[in-house]
Amino acid sequence: MVLNPERFLSAIDIKVTSCAIMPAPDGRYLLQLRDGNPGIRFPHQWTNFGGVVEQGEDPKECIQRELKEELGLIAGTTDKTALWKVWRWEDFEVYVFEVPISGDLSTLHLTEGAGMRFFTKDEILAEDLAFCHNEIYREYFKEKTV
Repeated sequence: MVLNPERFLSAIDIKVTSCAIMPAPDGRYLLQLRDGNPGIRFPHQWTNFGGVVEQGEDPKECIQRELKEELGLIAGTTDKTALWKVWRWEDFEVYVFEVPISGDLSTLHLTEGAGMRFFTKDEILAEDLAFCHNEIYREYFKEKTV
């Protein structure tokens, strides 16, 4: 699939973002704990890694950049990155990628947020996640168990 960067930035009223669902081989998922900065939305809540698509990049380039910036996860390790779904929430267009990872936190270096940890499916479903990530995971788990 070829993603056209101009399309993503043409609608001024829409914020285009990318986020990663990060499954480990044991069935758990890596999430990021947002920091307590009062200037951000959803402080101290768990969320997916990701961020805003910058001018000149497409959503896949964005998620690869964000994972490198936030975790030190280099592009070569995200070759299995696959677009799962495009989600609309408020004034956001969210490109949700599935990015399988090894499950070894020692290979990652957190540079944004207050923490990271693996969650089981049940823990995710019980958690009050930031943004629209509760809805995203419910749909993701529904599709994955069919």
